[in-house]
Amino acid sequence: MKLEELFASILEVSAAELTDRSSQASLRSWDSLAHINIISALEEVYGVCFSTDEIQNMKSLGDARKLLSAKRVAI
Repeated sequence: MKLEELFASILEVSAAELTDRSSQASLRSWDSLAHINIISALEEVYGVCFSTDEIQNMKSLGDARKLLSAKRVAI
């Protein structure tokens, strides 16, 4: 599953409209519950664990991509 598809399924938006700049500020559906669902899905799909700081600082799709890359996840 592509990263954009994962975000789109949780946020109930089209994957085509998501960019690395898509964020809590730009998407109404990205509320606190959606954020936890995104974190949970990322951890499950990509087999990683995020620290509290990483979770709090992940504010955009691009941030998620950078964190996954830092954990050596090919996306």
